[in-house]
Amino acid sequence: MSSGHVLSLFVLEPGVAPELNATIPVSDRTNSSFAVHWQPPHNCIFLNGYLYQYRYELVGHNSSTLLREGITDETSATFRGLTPHTMYKVRVYLVTSGGWNPKHPLKIPAQTKPTS
Repeated sequence: MSSGHVLSLFVLEPGVAPELNATIPVSDRTNSSFAVHWQPPHNCIFLNGYLYQYRYELVGHNSSTLLREGITDETSATFRGLTPHTMYKVRVYLVTSGGWNPKHPLKIPAQTKPTS
């Protein structure tokens, strides 16, 4: 007779966020666009899986209204068609084999230039 052992595997969401690219956090700013840059976390102890991609969200700076979202393999994202002289916040999350964790975003503030 078989003893019927069951192996359970729990894959946890990442417990850490990406890190800000200290050299160039925001680039290519115009009155209607900008790019944000980040890097993988240096301390991977709470990564809880293999890093696959990054999830990003663009929200208004003083609101939680989601304006754009997406997934990328890159460590940057470009946003176009924005309102001039407006402050935004970009939230970036790690996407691992355990999923993504909405409790651990990297928050990058970015502002478009005024209209000239």
